[in-house]
Order: sequence, then C-alpha cells, then structure tokens
Amino acid sequence: MVLLASQIDQEVEEPATADLHAFGTVALIMRMLKLPDGRVRILVQGFARARAEYLPNSGTFIEARVFPEREEEIHSESLELEALVRSIKSLLERVITLGKNISQDVAVIAENLDEPGRLADLIASNLDLRIEDPQQVLELIDPVERLRH
Repeated sequence: MVLLASQIDQEVEEPATADLHAFGTVALIMRMLKLPDGRVRILVQGFARARAEYLPNSGTFIEARVFPEREEEIHSESLELEALVRSIKSLLERVITLGKNISQDVAVIAENLDEPGRLADLIASNLDLRIEDPQQVLELIDPVERLRH
C-alpha cells in the first residue's frame, strides 16, 4: 500500500515533503508494468482518504505517518440529495455530449451510482481539471459537500 499525494507545484522535479499536499489517497498497487523506455506504469486502487504527517527526509523516498479519514455517513435520503444526484448525473451526460474526453465507461458507472461521495469522487477524478480542484474535493469528508463542490 502507498499514499498517493499530489504536488503543490507541478514544476518541481524532485519534490520534498513541503512540496506535497498533506491530504491524499491510500491505495493498493494492483499491477506494475515496466515500459521499454525505462518508465514504469502502475495500476492502483484507491480505498481511503488520508491525512499525512511527513517524516524527516530519509533518503530516496518520502515517509509519512498516515491517518485515514472516515467518510461521514448519510443518515437520511432527502429529496434535495436525490435531486442533487440526478442533476450531477445530467450535467455529466451534457459534458460527455459536448465532446469532453471522458470514457463512456465512466458515464455508465456514474449512472449506476447513488452514493453521493463515490459519485463526486468518480467525476472529480475523470474531469480534466486543474490539480487544485480535485484536491479540494478529496479534502472534503462530507460526501454531500463533495458532490456540491
């Protein structure tokens, strides 16, 4: 398992702890593929939001204490929440029909999601946004607030 954290400044070639966001995603490495040009492609599955306390630099990699953040539970399905979910799904369909580069698979998955937090995460991770925008969504623990954002 690894913590995936985005860089604050994408131009920094060798990021240090001060160059990384303190909020990221705990992920499991599912598959690793070494490409002919020396690069490595890694398939991961994220499963928890987490806050990191970075430890002093220990050499070739960055270490951190990781504190998973539990998502707030939704205790009641309101008409407002149901309308918000429908509205977001409709907006996603419009974005796709306008020719944005979003896989049709994402649309199918979104159509079958009713959990506001998972829907927000799916959309934020598949839209072509500046890194700050999905980072803000990631840092919101309340699933309804994430969807509104």
